[in-house]
Amino acid sequence: KSLLNFYMGSTATLQVKHSIRKKSKRYGIFPGLKIQSKLQVGLAIDTSASISTSLLEIFWTHISSLQRTQLQFTIIEADAAVQAVYPLRKQQLPTIVKGRGGTDYNPTIQFSNDKAFDLLIYFTDGEASIPTVKPKTPIIWALSKKKHLSKFAGRSIFIKN
Repeated sequence: KSLLNFYMGSTATLQVKHSIRKKSKRYGIFPGLKIQSKLQVGLAIDTSASISTSLLEIFWTHISSLQRTQLQFTIIEADAAVQAVYPLRKQQLPTIVKGRGGTDYNPTIQFSNDKAFDLLIYFTDGEASIPTVKPKTPIIWALSKKKHLSKFAGRSIFIKN
């Protein structure tokens, strides 16, 4: 979560709107400001056969904690190919994921390059070859196995099981 805050502060653009519901703290009769971040974050989830159901639940727990921020998240379910893409809505976490084949990170990184996300967070166990596609956006690798922490380019964090 601290890495996400780091990227929010360094790359986020803000959208400022006037809001009638929120009064100005300085000038009581005028409308206040509503500030929203326009940071587009891609949340890639490895749905290959090497990911157990309990590990998927851990991934969804971390994703639901990220939902509390005011960012726009897009879920990317992928194994050897991108299987499903949808925006993350509040209180909407899927129970069934698509995929369950082999693992290849290249299609997901290529999809992220095409969509021009500001940040990609990849939840995986790290059981695949190093991607050959060069990412245009920063990637945070959320890995479930410590032995793969130094394997990938970019920042890597360990998720406790």
